[in-house]
Amino acid sequence: MQFKMTKHQVARGALPDARERGDFLLIKRCKMLRATYQIKMLALLASERKIRLKIEIPRTCIVHKTLRALVREYKKTIKIVYVD
Repeated sequence: MQFKMTKHQVARGALPDARERGDFLLIKRCKMLRATYQIKMLALLASERKIRLKIEIPRTCIVHKTLRALVREYKKTIKIVYVD
């Protein structure tokens, strides 16, 4: 089956900010963090590769319930790290 695509449609993906000892590192500086497309894609990719996704956020950041649900779904994959 061939899919018809217009010129402005492109495949989407996501990349981590860094790789740390084989793990993905995503650095976010915000007041509230939700389960964004980037976080979902990196969690799926990390799960497939059997590595961890570390999300580094400030202590004042509020983790939204959508991200909490995603962390529960990927317990062994996603780790939220609070920094000052």
